Amino acid sequence: MKVRTICPFCGSGCGMYAIAEEGKIRIERRREHPVAEGVLCPKGTFSRKIVYHEKRVKKPLIRRGSKFEETTRKEALKIVAERIKEAMKDDPTRVGFFASAKITNEENYLIQKLARAVVKTNNVDHCVRLCHAPSAAGLIMTVGSGAMTNPIGDVVNAKTVLVAGYNPFNTHPAVFRRMMKAKRNGTKFIFIDPMKSKSSRLADIHLQPYPGTDVVLLNAMAKLIIDQGRVDEEFVKSRTVGYEEYVKGLEKYTLDYAEKVTGVPKDLIYKATELYATNKPSVIYRGMGITQHVSGTQNVIALAMLALLTGNIGKPGTGLCPARGQSNVQGACDMGCMPNMFPGYKKVNEENAKYYAEKRGVDYVPSEPGLVTREMIDAASEGKIDVLYIVGENPVISEPNNLSVREKLEKAPFVVVQDILMTETAELADVVLPAATRLEKEGSMTNTERRVQYFFKALDPLYEAKSDFHIIVELAKLLGADRNYTTVGQVTDEIANVVPIYRGITYDVLTKNEFGVARPYDPETGKSETILYAERFKTPDGKARFILPKEILPEDLIPNDEYPFLLISFRLLEHRNSGAMTHIIPELHRLSPEPRLVMNPKDAEKLGLKDGQMVTVESRRGKVKLKLKVADEVREGVVAMPYHFAETNVVVPHGFFDEVVKMPNFKGVPVKVYA
Repeated sequence: MKVRTICPFCGSGCGMYAIAEEGKIRIERRREHPVAEGVLCPKGTFSRKIVYHEKRVKKPLIRRGSKFEETTRKEALKIVAERIKEAMKDDPTRVGFFASAKITNEENYLIQKLARAVVKTNNVDHCVRLCHAPSAAGLIMTVGSGAMTNPIGDVVNAKTVLVAGYNPFNTHPAVFRRMMKAKRNGTKFIFIDPMKSKSSRLADIHLQPYPGTDVVLLNAMAKLIIDQGRVDEEFVKSRTVGYEEYVKGLEKYTLDYAEKVTGVPKDLIYKATELYATNKPSVIYRGMGITQHVSGTQNVIALAMLALLTGNIGKPGTGLCPARGQSNVQGACDMGCMPNMFPGYKKVNEENAKYYAEKRGVDYVPSEPGLVTREMIDAASEGKIDVLYIVGENPVISEPNNLSVREKLEKAPFVVVQDILMTETAELADVVLPAATRLEKEGSMTNTERRVQYFFKALDPLYEAKSDFHIIVELAKLLGADRNYTTVGQVTDEIANVVPIYRGITYDVLTKNEFGVARPYDPETGKSETILYAERFKTPDGKARFILPKEILPEDLIPNDEYPFLLISFRLLEHRNSGAMTHIIPELHRLSPEPRLVMNPKDAEKLGLKDGQMVTVESRRGKVKLKLKVADEVREGVVAMPYHFAETNVVVPHGFFDEVVKMPNFKGVPVKVYA
């Protein structure tokens, strides 16, 4: 029997069929699926290999000294519940939760509900802190909602596509296929990225700024649009506020200044600006090359300003499209798995806390924002958090300066890891709870274009694994929760009732619509708002905000004679994030079994370095040794490493954060390279 499911990797949300037979799983393409269109990338094709892998956590484990012992789920959960109760007695904020972009909406909703309504803490966060937290913040500040404005397929309606810090060929193949179709139809492409990639081969104009200088480049483009009279004055007048003050702040962003700071020739900046502003409709796609900076939120705001100035929003072929990374990072954000946001992006404050307490039938939920992921790790190592509960995340690899993360987790009083695999983080835990894979459970996911899809399990969980839904419900009961869920659909319906942006998206609606529905959804008409802001923005007065983005570049992130290169990270087609799943799939791992440092040929020649030789990459915080790849994929003065290996985050320093959302600065790290 074919079972509808969703690829567990990127945020495209490609649909596929899973067939379980005689102890094996087969994956088939869903040719009718509107995102996948009958195509799967290598990750989706081989995702079945996770189910039976020897690295699966098969039984609950508890640490006895330096070793793990197998135990029962009942005993493991009893130990966890007792430790949480003990911590709660002194102070609920002494417990911290990591939710996950790899699990379902229902499971993420239950995790943050457990934290807020049962434990009474807002210490709940997930990997959005390492990828697109600036996207949510910047879009909420300017247009009122933190999500893609237009569906993936709408890119073919654009005459110009501006792609900033994003390589869809590797990260979202389904998006790249639509872009290739648009290119064949005559669409023009502008790429803003220090790296050349297979995606940037689409570029009619490619701008390669120094990492960390995007605000200067984008502000210069905005000033040029204004100076040349390319502003959509009617749109600005009727649908925005703050324009006059914004214009005053752009005075210094001349093309000469932008060329000096960014290293991009001013004639290219001129041509790119003219193309975006005049060859309309124009759409902006962006990735983590924009967000993973101390200036991440400012970069997002700067891109939004281009759309507002030119009226390129609210219509087909336009919009602001942050391509979300993990398979359900959009849903995890929507569910409120952030320390400063309740479900539906309601700020954590007293008024909203009362609303959610009433909706959940509890006396109160806390109204003070909690800690982000790294703050929880730091607090646990300092004895300020007694229990750290980590679901489906691997911070020992994915956090900056990750060697220090290992040290901090070793000092933490009590760490619980709930995962499908024995990850580097699970190896440091006091209790490990085996979770079900995507193919062993059901629930809903929200892809990058806001499409909420329901999927079903192809087989019962193997070994002694249970779905995250079942584990969280059992733990909640042990902690005194008064609601006993027996089906995932009950949680789906609760979300439809509690989370305003999911109004009407019930279990019945999702299971009857095999390709899902986009949120927001109107249950009366049965239609979704696939293109946002056609008539008004999601702000109190319905108008978008002009905001002047700030230049932020700390002294320690500027290259000098000792550390002359700027290191950036990039994504590979065959791997995903920390590589916990892709590194153990042989067909994927052998494509890229180890990291390499990419360096421009001119830089390599100056240093006397050769392609393939071992080199050391050293930052102010750490150093690693790896092979060198000499290629013109990066501009002079920039070097690059793939993100999916532990080595990359050894040299990425901890301590530089986006001031709005505390995003670590993963890109633009000064380093030196030597043999």
